[in-house]
Amino acid sequence: MEKKKWYYSTWFILLMLIMIPPVGIILMWAGAKFPKPVRIGVTLICLWMVASHWDSAWFANYFNTSK
Repeated sequence: MEKKKWYYSTWFILLMLIMIPPVGIILMWAGAKFPKPVRIGVTLICLWMVASHWDSAWFANYFNTSK
């Protein structure tokens, strides 16, 4: 019987999703521990968060008039 790697444990994947989302997403997909709809949903939420952050950072820098 093959022992499961510690970095595929649920607690570690959830911790990585909070602390370092790209690592958490990779572990979530590689470990295949979560159902596919959950993996897709979490991935889309993380992508949305990154895109909205980039957009707001671009907007703030573009319209910054205090240069």
